[in-house]
Amino acid sequence: MRVLLLIAFVALLSLPIAAEDGPAPEECLASGKKTARVTVAHSGKSYALASEACRDQFLTDPERYAQLYDALAELEAAGTPLVAAPETASLVPS
Repeated sequence: MRVLLLIAFVALLSLPIAAEDGPAPEECLASGKKTARVTVAHSGKSYALASEACRDQFLTDPERYAQLYDALAELEAAGTPLVAAPETASLVPS
């Protein structure tokens, strides 16, 4: 149940981010097979990111991205594959 709530949380946070120009959050999180190229600190925690573009994106709204990256890291630790939300996804019923 907790994993489903985390997936829903990540999906909701990912939708507006995916619409912006820049890398997708699941591409920025440098963990597992990815190597961190840059790090950024927020609220006493360090986040390993895949690129400068990811760092710049993080710095536009650090609280939001910190929550999103924490949720993504928790999903990855639970063995849930990180998959980008479909570009056509919408919260508005059609």
